[in-house]
Amino acid sequence: MEDFPFFLFFFIVAAGLIAYQYFFSKQAILKRKLKKKVAKELSQFKDGAIAKIIGTIEFVDPPLLAPLSYRKCALYYVHVEEKVSSGKNSHWDTIIEKRISSKFLIKDGDHYAYINALDLQS
Repeated sequence: MEDFPFFLFFFIVAAGLIAYQYFFSKQAILKRKLKKKVAKELSQFKDGAIAKIIGTIEFVDPPLLAPLSYRKCALYYVHVEEKVSSGKNSHWDTIIEKRISSKFLIKDGDHYAYINALDLQS
């Protein structure tokens, strides 16, 4: 019974860390911001603002080929991990982490947005 407060404390700390990572990571915050945004036309978009833009892609650089599907794309991200076990412990080691991007335009009617994918946040 003496170990109960320790396990309760450990559980609360672990749950707090998981909740913090889930709700307050940069990616989670960005997803929440984009979810709230209404899609805008390019003519209404202000430089540096967070917004959803819907349109068609036109390539400035030659299009990339996705590594698995071999479809034309403007950006892809590959993250391959391997589970390494040693006795009772195991962890994940990154084998490949690659992000390849090209420059492209998003066309919305008569307006274009130039996207340099090197500056994009993920």
